[in-house]
Formats: sequence, structure tokens, C-alpha cells
Amino acid sequence: MMGGYFGGIFIFWSLLAIALLFGFAHIIWVISIKESAATKLIGQILSIAIVVLTLILFLYGAIYGGRMMSGGMMGPSMMRMGEKERGEMMKEMMKSPEMRKMMNR
Repeated sequence: MMGGYFGGIFIFWSLLAIALLFGFAHIIWVISIKESAATKLIGQILSIAIVVLTLILFLYGAIYGGRMMSGGMMGPSMMRMGEKERGEMMKEMMKSPEMRKMMNR
């Protein structure tokens, strides 16, 4: 089963990206504290916005991100098909002019 392996890598890179964004927000916060009133306020607001957006995107990805991997063309129904059925389905798809145009890009 490769799904667990890819899911683990996805979680690792997601947590790494979150740590980097939190670090960036922290740097902005620390630098903005040393500035004058207007710049200080703008820096703090920007830092808070980065943290809030990061948390929202992480929660959205945690809730709805798994649906992207389970649905679509390579979903569970495609995996249950036999080799012959997948080949026939791909041939049917390649008859479509839109699909040919997309594959030739």
C-alpha cells in the first residue's frame, strides 16, 4: 500500500511548511517591535494575519485535503479495475479531441 507512505510525506511537508510560515511571522513580529508606532502596528497585524491564514489553510487541508486523493480519476474505483479494463478506458479517453490536445501540451 503506497497510500500510507505518501500520506506520511504529505503530513511531513505540511508541518514543515507550517513551521516555516510561523518562523517568518515570528521574524516579522520581532522586527516590528523595534520600529515606530505605525510600522510596529502594521508589522504586528501582518504577522497575526500570516499565523491565522496558516492555521485556516492547515485545518482546511486536514479536513478536505484527503478527498483530493480518494476521488478523481485515480480513485478507489480506478484501482479496482483490472489491467485490461484500465487500458480500454484509456483508449476511450484518448479518442476525445480535448484529451489529445491536453496530452500533447
